[in-house]
Amino acid sequence: MSKFFKVWQRVMVRPIWFFQNLHTLRSDEHIEYVTINSIILAIGVSTVIFFTQYLNMGLSFLAKVSGIKILIVVPTLLVMGIMFVTMTFLIIAFLLLITFIVLSNIMAAIMHYGAVILRGRGNMLQAIKAVQFSSGVFLVMLIPMFLIFFSKWGMIEPYYLSVGENVIFYLGCIYLYGLLSIASKKIYNIPRWKAFLVAIAPVIFIILVNIVFNLIILPKLGGIM
Repeated sequence: MSKFFKVWQRVMVRPIWFFQNLHTLRSDEHIEYVTINSIILAIGVSTVIFFTQYLNMGLSFLAKVSGIKILIVVPTLLVMGIMFVTMTFLIIAFLLLITFIVLSNIMAAIMHYGAVILRGRGNMLQAIKAVQFSSGVFLVMLIPMFLIFFSKWGMIEPYYLSVGENVIFYLGCIYLYGLLSIASKKIYNIPRWKAFLVAIAPVIFIILVNIVFNLIILPKLGGIM
């Protein structure tokens, strides 16, 4: 885990140096990186679900139990809680990993062919690695995840929570745009202005994915929860 954060720090703080030396990394290091990235986000999502959903259900059920039955019910609820949280974490981690891999490949393809159109020369695999390492920027979404607790406790209005989430997401996209611009320049050996153009399309793509998720998928998930 410490190695992950060292790499994350290099990508976020020293992106020019990092992408310039991207070819020196192990062939599977980007997969390891995006896997840990998914696990960290899955821990955040699972924690929020536990405290906002599972814990409330358990306490509601426990409030109906009295007497010696509590000695039987409490251990049972603890075991069930651990099982539900573990299953939730594994499912979310798997879905996030698949999502990151699919989206990063699509974004890398967009970046690659955009660079080729602008007469850049480079390896698409390097573009995939660059996008997957850049995906670490979305760890910033842990902030609005935990702000949900403040909304749950009535300290933040849901409207302001939504605004804050969007602000953090779009700030992350701006930083992602900068990272992909640098990566495009280093991988495809193109002028800076071309790198800026190449990086626009994949960022627009991820913004559109987020809009579709918020408008279509998230309301359905909210209905299930």
